[in-house]
Amino acid sequence: MSNQSFNPQDYALTPAFGMGLYYDPLYGYIPLRPQIRRALDLPTMQRLRHISQLSTVELVFPGATHNRLEHSVGVYHIATTIYQTLQQRQDDAEVAGIEFGPPLLPSHFLALQLAALFHDVGHGPYSHVFEMFCRRNPTFTHLQHERLTERIIREGVGMYRDIPAFLLALQEQQKDNGLPGAEFLSPQNIARMATGQSPVDDQYTFLSQIISDDCVDADRMDYLLRDALHCNVVSGGVDIWQIIHAFTIVPERLPTGKVVWKLKIGKEAAKAVEAILLSRDLAYRMVYYHRTHRVAQEMMIAALYELAEKNQKFSQEDLAMLTDMELLQVFGEGSAFTRDVMHRVRFRRLYEPLPFHVNLGRDLDEATQAKVLALSKPKHKEEYEARRTAEEALARKLKLGAHQRVIFDVEPIPVTSLDAYQEKVLYDEVSKYSLSLIEALPHLEQTVDLHDRYRKECSDAQVAVPFELIAQCVSEIQQELERGGGGGGSRGSDR
Repeated sequence: MSNQSFNPQDYALTPAFGMGLYYDPLYGYIPLRPQIRRALDLPTMQRLRHISQLSTVELVFPGATHNRLEHSVGVYHIATTIYQTLQQRQDDAEVAGIEFGPPLLPSHFLALQLAALFHDVGHGPYSHVFEMFCRRNPTFTHLQHERLTERIIREGVGMYRDIPAFLLALQEQQKDNGLPGAEFLSPQNIARMATGQSPVDDQYTFLSQIISDDCVDADRMDYLLRDALHCNVVSGGVDIWQIIHAFTIVPERLPTGKVVWKLKIGKEAAKAVEAILLSRDLAYRMVYYHRTHRVAQEMMIAALYELAEKNQKFSQEDLAMLTDMELLQVFGEGSAFTRDVMHRVRFRRLYEPLPFHVNLGRDLDEATQAKVLALSKPKHKEEYEARRTAEEALARKLKLGAHQRVIFDVEPIPVTSLDAYQEKVLYDEVSKYSLSLIEALPHLEQTVDLHDRYRKECSDAQVAVPFELIAQCVSEIQQELERGGGGGGSRGSDR
C-alpha cells in the first residue's frame, strides 16, 4: 500500500457522544444510543464503508453500491426491534402471571445490539469474492468471514484491534456501576453471539438466534430488503414486520436437565416466512448469481489465487483486511494478469461467456454432476489444482497471452436448505407445540421432494474468455465466409 505508516489505532479513541440519529434509506431515522454511536465510529466498523455488500453486482445493477456498514446498521435496527417485541411480550406475561423467558437485563439488550452491529466485521475485500476464494483455497479457509469476525471481536486482527479494547472498557464500566450481566459484554461473548453461537449463559440462546439462525434472522431479513431496494428488483412482497412481531421464545429442556430458551415464530406468520425463503431463492437467481456478475467474481478470485501465490508483501491476514479499493491497488501492483483484472473491473471490460452453457441437471449424468460440484467446493489442494490446471490447459490451447485466462464458472446456485423447511421454527400458542413450515403449510412438501432437482435445474456451468478473443474469432470467421470458406488453418478456425 502507498501509506504504510497509517495505523487505524491512532483514530480509535472516539469522543463521548450522546444520542445520535442515523438515516437509513430503508428504515428512515434509526436512533443510536451513546455506546452504539461510539461502536459505529470505531475504525474496524468504518472499514466496512469500503467493503461492498454485493461485490461486483454493481457492474450489472448500477444502484448496488451499498456497503457492509449500511447493512450492519440495518441488522442492528431489526435485532433491536425483535428484542423490544420480546421485551413487550415478557412485560405482558408478567402482568398475567405467566412465565416468559429468563430475566431480560439492560446488559443483554446492549450485548445483542453490539453483536448485531459487529456481525460482519470479518468480511474481506469485495465481500463474497474473498469469501469464495477462502472457501476454495485450503490455506485460507481460516479467514472465512464468520471465523475472522470471531477473531476480530475477541482479540483483533492486524492493525484492527479496537473492538476488544472498546468492549473491555465497556464491561469494566458496567462492573464499576454495579450493573448485573456485565459478562455478556465481554469480547468472547459478543464474538459468540455475533456468529450465531450460544452466549455465555446458554439459557439466553434466543439472543444469538435473533442475529443468525438457520431459517429467518435479522441478517437475512435486512439483506433481502436492502439488496432489492438498491438493485430495484421486486422483493417478492416480503412482510418482515409480520415476522418480527410474531417472534416469541419457548423453553427447551436439554439432556442435562437445563432449560434453554429458543427463538420461534408464531404460526400465524408461516406464509410470511415462506415468502422470505422464496424471495431469497429468487434473489440468488436474479441478482447474486447473475452470469455477468459471476464472471467478474471468478476473474477476481483467479487474480486472488495468483496474488496469494506470488505476493511477498502481505500476510494472509493483511490481505483479508484490505478494503475494495486497496485490493484493486494491490492488483495493479502485481503481475500482468492481476493488473489486467484490475483494469477490466474498473472499466467494465469483463470476460465474455462463450455462447453456450451446460445445465447441471439436464445435460450431465450423476457422476459428472458430482465432479462439477467438487470443482466448486474443493476439499483438498488436489481438487483445487485440478480446476486451475484445466483452465490453464484451455488457455494454452486458445493461445491466450500471459495476462489472460480462461474462467470456469461451475458454482451451483444456492437454494434454501431442506432444514429451513423441516426444522420446527414455528410455534402454536394454542396447542403449545412447535412445528415446521411443512407441517404448517403442507403444500411445501412438494418443494422439499424436488429440492435437489430444482437446485440443479437452476444451475448452469459456463466458460468465459476475454471478450476481445471472441470478437477476433467472429471477425476471422466472417472474413473466411466472405472469401468463400477458403484459407483453412487461420487462427480463428483453429480455435
